[in-house]
Amino acid sequence: MTKRLTIAICTFDRINELRMCLNSIKEFMGEFSSRTDVLVVDNKGQVKVMDLVDSFKPYYDIAYIPCEKIGLSNARNLAALNAKADYVFYLDDDAKILANTLSEVYIMIEKYNFHIFGGSYKAYYLYEKPKWIATNFGSSSFSQQSIGITSHLLSGSVFVVARVVFEKVKFNKIYGMTGYSRGYGEETVFQKDASRLGFIVGFNPAFIVEHLVGIHKHSIIWHLSDYFYRGYYSDFSELSHFERISIFMKDIFFFIPAGILSGLRNFITKRNYYVQNLVLDSTASLIVSFGRFWSIIIPLKK
Repeated sequence: MTKRLTIAICTFDRINELRMCLNSIKEFMGEFSSRTDVLVVDNKGQVKVMDLVDSFKPYYDIAYIPCEKIGLSNARNLAALNAKADYVFYLDDDAKILANTLSEVYIMIEKYNFHIFGGSYKAYYLYEKPKWIATNFGSSSFSQQSIGITSHLLSGSVFVVARVVFEKVKFNKIYGMTGYSRGYGEETVFQKDASRLGFIVGFNPAFIVEHLVGIHKHSIIWHLSDYFYRGYYSDFSELSHFERISIFMKDIFFFIPAGILSGLRNFITKRNYYVQNLVLDSTASLIVSFGRFWSIIIPLKK
């Protein structure tokens, strides 16, 4: 029996990015149109998003549903509930598929028995990248070079799940974006929960999408706050008291001083090393550590 795919796009007030995403599907759907549909889950319930979705109906099978419960995990769960196909491909609203993206998805679906699988993403910019931002920023990096079972934590930007998994695993609503508020980890927790239940996780290095580096990420303030959120949404609060103390001690006596010394050395010796890089490299470990600590003081609401 032919296996089908639903591309689920959860969106919140990013209509311009969503338009580019849907256009990329229009460009590269091709031979897969008979067994691939698109589902847009609108977490803000805007008429303009519904109208945008309607404008693509002449080109491929696409549907719109509003999600009244704010939060990316809520939207992802609603997409799983309403998906028509055997597999759900979660594609960010600010991502774009490429010419071979769908062919690589169908290779994974038809030739392998993974319950969950992912790939890589590479950055693209609408505005000139600031010189201090690293060339590889916004692109994923995996050491795995061939299709197979993986222990890597997959990215939610390029994330495919078999429908059977949703019978036992849901996205945890305390993780992920909530409206305009930043949040992380929903796909990480989902993958870990599924793995504990015996579901098989795979990776395909040729399964690639493009992901937008928005202009808001051109600000050093965004990068500093990102360190905090990375620490806050880590699994630090789930560790034992001894493990927490051990990590704090390593941060205080090694990683934080090492980061400061490394930043100063690079600033003095490297030609294309800017003040922004010095600030980020010198404070990264400190801010991540503070984020971890804050998750203990004000834990995520269960």
